[in-house]
Amino acid sequence: MNKLLFIFLLFSYSAIASIGDTSHVFPFKKVFIKTDPSKGFNKYAQWGNFPPLTTPYRKVLLNVTFQCPDSLHCGEWDYTGNISIKKTGGVNEKDKNWEIARMMTPYGWSFGSNWKFTWQTEITDFGTFLHDSIEIEYNHTGYENNKDRGWLITFDFQLIEGTPSQDLQSMQQLWTGDLKYGDSLISIDNYLQPINIQNVNNSKYGRLRILQTGHGMDSKETCAEFCPKLRSIYLDSSLIDQRKIWKKCGTNALYPQGGTWIYDRANWCPGSLVSPESFELDIKNKKEFALNIDMEEYRNNLNNPAHYSFSSFVFLYSEPTLKNDVSLEQITQPNDSDELARINPICSNPVIRIKNNGKNDLKKVTIHYGIIGEKPLHYLWKGTLKFNDTTSISLPNFIHTTSKTAVFYVKLEKPNNKIDEYQHDNFASVNSELPERLPTKFIIEIQTNDSSKYLAYSIKDTENKLKYNRKLGTFLPATLYRDTIQLESGCYKFLFEDTLNVGLDFWAMPEAGYGFLRFFDMNGTLLKNYKSDFGSFEYLQFITTNEPLKIDLKEEFPLATIFPRSNNGKFNLDYLGSTTETVEFKVEEVTTKNTVATKTINNLKSGYIPFEFNELKEGRYILYIKTESKEIKRNFRIKKKD
Repeated sequence: MNKLLFIFLLFSYSAIASIGDTSHVFPFKKVFIKTDPSKGFNKYAQWGNFPPLTTPYRKVLLNVTFQCPDSLHCGEWDYTGNISIKKTGGVNEKDKNWEIARMMTPYGWSFGSNWKFTWQTEITDFGTFLHDSIEIEYNHTGYENNKDRGWLITFDFQLIEGTPSQDLQSMQQLWTGDLKYGDSLISIDNYLQPINIQNVNNSKYGRLRILQTGHGMDSKETCAEFCPKLRSIYLDSSLIDQRKIWKKCGTNALYPQGGTWIYDRANWCPGSLVSPESFELDIKNKKEFALNIDMEEYRNNLNNPAHYSFSSFVFLYSEPTLKNDVSLEQITQPNDSDELARINPICSNPVIRIKNNGKNDLKKVTIHYGIIGEKPLHYLWKGTLKFNDTTSISLPNFIHTTSKTAVFYVKLEKPNNKIDEYQHDNFASVNSELPERLPTKFIIEIQTNDSSKYLAYSIKDTENKLKYNRKLGTFLPATLYRDTIQLESGCYKFLFEDTLNVGLDFWAMPEAGYGFLRFFDMNGTLLKNYKSDFGSFEYLQFITTNEPLKIDLKEEFPLATIFPRSNNGKFNLDYLGSTTETVEFKVEEVTTKNTVATKTINNLKSGYIPFEFNELKEGRYILYIKTESKEIKRNFRIKKKD
């Protein structure tokens, strides 16, 4: 019966595939980009052949993939990349220069040759213009060396055909460009002047879309990149939003990176797409209205490179096409995408995100879900969701199949106990990978750093009942903890947090010390090792079992970490091997490739190994570590104190 249900679902959605079809357009496909240090920017433009104007879109997504070029390093610095619609309609048309997305490049110097990562953002508001021949431009800013590094970039426009939830009446570009902030001569208010918008089509709904990021480091408050400042948005004289322009970066999906990737910034983080902000505007019965943005007053008379980079549009729409219309926007957990890897895979409590596309408030919706081929599950969500709003829902009663891989599906039906008037976006499925399996009894080994008061961890079951924890403030600094965990067979959630948001080791904060987090079985075999440079948290859902386990570590032995990586010639090496053996160490200067020191240790399996090179000059070095079966290398830098 379960299989019959799934066959029915597949048939239902294949029968309407002509409406729900998805087209993919790739204006950029592994295009090599690099900086132009002479100008500070480098523009690349490519034409894409989009579906004809007669093809309506229900939803438009942009997938942005970065990867390392063949035989070259990835880019080293966190630079801005502007993705814009340059031209529509042909080469002789005027430039539009509509920025639709903004990419902040990662600190990628240490990424391997096979590294790549994909981000996604929604650009449905621009869908009306993405037809026929479109020129897409990527402006890659920055001043780094362009001889030995760069990126390969791919832009995948994912165009989902179907009836729009609203009809676009008009669009107007608003505040755009790099606006000075804190200048003693010109206030940012001179740029952010109120703008009057004519509601020529008697539109009922408006939407303000903003990309805003802060840049520059002045001498007063390191504005605008590293200073949270208050922004206020007004519709006519009514305040519709107020918040500080700020984003936490320790939770970044791409981690670890080089550089200061964990530092919070003005609405952006290295290695991520900037999240567009969208504000619904009540413009019913308004023939004209004004939009205004105010930034917190700020002046720096000493030195002022600070600015906010703006891209903003107002879209005017008709009333919603339908009254009762819910869509499944995303299956968040499980999900095998790059951006959601921190919280996946899972064995319980799937999370989905739904959206109300109907004119009526969404009060309830029935959710069917589960693993294909297994017993279907059902959940009735109740709440209040206004038009165009979204919400995330955690689904109960789910335990992952014992199969290593499976397909998880979700189907929505009966919004407000009515037939959904647009059912083509009510179903989705994702590949669901079996989470890690651990024995019912194992050891969590934690070496705390010197900032241990910010650390905590917990283990909870599928009903969120606490099984084990160490509370915030209970860890001692620079101390080794070995907690024995005894659980019944089942599914559990492990969360390790650092409220300082730097992880257990961060190169730019050596004063915070060094630590590590590892899981061992009762025989001392390593089950799991976490990178210490994790920012805010590590999360793991896992299944415990009494069955014999095959250990499949993602990292190869030996594990070796230098701390601090930037030092004055004195550092430690955290070493963990698979067996006791003789290990040889060699230090090489990067520039000259001369060997400057050697060391051999017999009968080594694990421990902290001290190194001291007071005689070596400042510079970059490589530590080669050779065991009886392999050789690995670790980079470090010597910097003498003034």
